[in-house]
This record gives sequence, structure tokens and C-alpha cells, in this order.
Amino acid sequence: MHTDVRLKKVEYCCSWVSEKVNKLAGMCELLAASWCHPEFVNR
Repeated sequence: MHTDVRLKKVEYCCSWVSEKVNKLAGMCELLAASWCHPEFVNR
């Protein structure tokens, strides 16, 4: 399912974002969707 693949990408991006700014881990899904560049998420 596309949603599962997307979720995995969001989780991966989330881990990267939360490493940089640990305070934002609670909002990681929103951050990943908003901050992560498409080329980064698509890897």
C-alpha cells in the first residue's frame, strides 16, 4: 500500500529531524511532511 511506504519514509525522515531537533519529535510526522525535501524522502 502506498500509505505504508509513505509512512516508512516519514518515519525515516522523522528520525533524522528528531536527531537534529529533539524537541520536535512529538510533531515529527507534520515536520517530515513539511520540512523533508521530496528527493530526500524518495530515497
